[in-house]
Amino acid sequence: MLPVLTAYFLLLLMFHRKQKPLHIATCFVFGFYLFLVIAAAGIGNTAPFSFPPEIILVPFRDIIVAPKHFMLNVVAFMPFGLFLPLLYKKYRSIIVVAVIGFLFSLCIELVQMLGWGATEMDDLIANTLGVCLGYISYCLIKRGLHKDFGVPFQSNSINDTAELILLSASTFLIMALVQPIIGNNIFAIR
Repeated sequence: MLPVLTAYFLLLLMFHRKQKPLHIATCFVFGFYLFLVIAAAGIGNTAPFSFPPEIILVPFRDIIVAPKHFMLNVVAFMPFGLFLPLLYKKYRSIIVVAVIGFLFSLCIELVQMLGWGATEMDDLIANTLGVCLGYISYCLIKRGLHKDFGVPFQSNSINDTAELILLSASTFLIMALVQPIIGNNIFAIR
């Protein structure tokens, strides 16, 4: 991910769209966070694909059966809801942030159908709830601090959606395609 983000920000610099240092640093932290979330979901592990996929469509099952799992999903997605409005002016509405968080979570659940875990309705619910709580946390932090709190973190003259898609898509691709190759070929225990 480091080479992808480095190349991206150098390309922006070449086209005279220099970004604030705090925005660049926070994008790297956000990229690392995305890696952690996707790795925790089991995407990119070296286990062989398994079909048929395990799909659990019963909502709120984990609240009763596995409340700890449900709460961990909520907590794991709170930073996502905090990073979006912090990094991008476009994402200053809880509805927009919730939809983006839901779509990111849905991508994880769909990729898990390829044999990297179970696809669960409760994960979508918990992850989206976590994103919303992260957004609310951002609003509370901003209210408690100066009203221009997020300005040093904001992107300059770039397409916020394109940058978010670049971060998310490159993380998914690296974890799903590159990481298994590295795990199997370079770090394999013989």
